[in-house]
Amino acid sequence: MQYFINPHYTSISNIIKKITNLNYFNSHGEILHNGRNTIKRFDADGISLVVKYYGHITLFNKIIYGTLRKSKAQRAYEHSQKLHSLGINVHQEVAYVEHISYGILHHSFFISLFSDYSSVSSGIKKYNSNPQNYSLIKATSEFIFLLHNNGVLHHDLNINNILYKNLGNNRYDFLLIDINRMQFCRKLTQRQRLNNLKRISLDSIHFIHLLQHYASLSNKDIEQTTFKGFFIRIHHEIIHYIKRSIKSFICTHF
Repeated sequence: MQYFINPHYTSISNIIKKITNLNYFNSHGEILHNGRNTIKRFDADGISLVVKYYGHITLFNKIIYGTLRKSKAQRAYEHSQKLHSLGINVHQEVAYVEHISYGILHHSFFISLFSDYSSVSSGIKKYNSNPQNYSLIKATSEFIFLLHNNGVLHHDLNINNILYKNLGNNRYDFLLIDINRMQFCRKLTQRQRLNNLKRISLDSIHFIHLLQHYASLSNKDIEQTTFKGFFIRIHHEIIHYIKRSIKSFICTHF
């Protein structure tokens, strides 16, 4: 195992080594998410940690990540550092751990501090038709605009990967998660910006509100920008539906 620990958290290095032991990780901790990757919460010496386990890796990627490319855990750690330097709120990076042997990455972990923020998705459902709903969408649009103005392209940008805290009086604080897949550019074109919004999983009315406010922040024509952004999203959804249907057909008949 290779351990890369933030110098500010060397005092809990033994705890990090303990909780990233696969046997210990599998049998302890509070499950926050259990899907393609597993995310758990651990408490260590009064510090709440979020541990993300990247375990489902194809053989090809095991070789690539073990030799030629940075692991997801390392990218998440380094992206966290970069985002902090840009003034963008993310969980504080604590460490990343890799299990590499003979040039093959078997699994890796990314460890960060825990926060009690909620997903924007749950917030919008909570507010439902309340006018506060739109203030949250407006603020989310402003946060995404901040990302784009700093040249950040999050390649899995959706409202489940944007967390928020309600500060009252229609003020919100945001935090970006799932940060291993992203790109840092000097400047984004309007096409890149709108294309990056296509995975924002809001219903049509709310998505239009987000696009309209984003256009106003960009000093772009609101109607034209909204139409382009909505068209890009529909095109993405159609392509996604066709791919999913083909995959379902193949799995059913072959």
